[in-house]
Amino acid sequence: MKTNLNNIKEGCFAEIRGITGGEGLRDKVLSLGLLPGKTVQVISNRKTGPVIIKINGTRLILGRGMSEKIHVSVTHCDPNFKESSDEA
Repeated sequence: MKTNLNNIKEGCFAEIRGITGGEGLRDKVLSLGLLPGKTVQVISNRKTGPVIIKINGTRLILGRGMSEKIHVSVTHCDPNFKESSDEA
């Protein structure tokens, strides 16, 4: 199912499918390494505040406006995930 990063639960992994928004936003997202086909793990995603993801061993903090424009498909979720976990 295709959705955006704002809708992904903590501990879940998702493959980036596409990016919407203006050229500036797309350039910023791509410069962070968030490329279509890459897999990210959602570390923190609360109703308000930023979305924290992990990609290639690096944590990134994304504003909700930016993460809303990153379209993904969930690949799997870690049932034992805890936010403080560094195992991803």
